[in-house]
Amino acid sequence: MVYRSFLLILSMLAFGPTPISAQDSVSVTHLSIDQGLSNNSVRCIYQDHNGFMWFGTYDGLNRYDGYDFKVFRNKINDTSSLAHNYISAIGEDHHNNLWIGTGQGISIYNNLTSKFRTGYYVPYRMRQKERIPFNINTIKADAKGNMFIGTSDGGLLV
Repeated sequence: MVYRSFLLILSMLAFGPTPISAQDSVSVTHLSIDQGLSNNSVRCIYQDHNGFMWFGTYDGLNRYDGYDFKVFRNKINDTSSLAHNYISAIGEDHHNNLWIGTGQGISIYNNLTSKFRTGYYVPYRMRQKERIPFNINTIKADAKGNMFIGTSDGGLLV
């Protein structure tokens, strides 16, 4: 035991302390409503397969391309817009559609058409699909293509 301790101390002295140099400081950029973000309270962040950054806020969904924001909001009587402006979760399925969790359900964004459609589910022991009305907490995809949706009032939807 003494021999091992002696070798450890000897090797530390032989190789000496490793100098640690300070790295350059990390650059941080501030993005806010002044740069086009719809609201300064960001609730969720997601990077899609194209590299776009998506930010969910209390007042809409924001797509950032590194230069500018494009804001998506609910439009009354427009079924191709978001279900609600409070965005709480973002996920992507194996077809590269974005699933947007809102305060009043799911909106699914098609990148090719730039339109949203409403998310539906089939309640347990029922046959008819219903619009997802719940507040969405999280959205995750698995390798098989299933989407797992954690809600506040409706439990787990798959």
